[in-house]
Amino acid sequence: MVGCRTIFGKCFSTSYGWIGAILIIAAAVYLVMLRSGSNMPKNSYGPGVTVLGLSAIGTLIVLLRWLTIPKGFGYGPQYGMYLTIIAGVVQAVLSYRLFKASGEKVPWENKKSR
Repeated sequence: MVGCRTIFGKCFSTSYGWIGAILIIAAAVYLVMLRSGSNMPKNSYGPGVTVLGLSAIGTLIVLLRWLTIPKGFGYGPQYGMYLTIIAGVVQAVLSYRLFKASGEKVPWENKKSR
């Protein structure tokens, strides 16, 4: 549906890739704010888990959109989608390295040790 302005109903199927892109951007903003020394609110998970989760879920959503996008008739993935996939994969890999280097545990391991 070209020209759809809402994410509800039938139009959601054409626009859920934006949700993944927003999650990827949110992970980057969260990490930059942490590294710059901003007073961030505390959450029950560490920054490695948060950034890894946002990056991985966002990249997965964008990849699913890329695989389900219709091709042909002048409509298909453009440069923005390819750049988002590359940025998401790089960010997910680097956030995994951050997670491993920080020594944090995944949330379900913390619940088992209680």
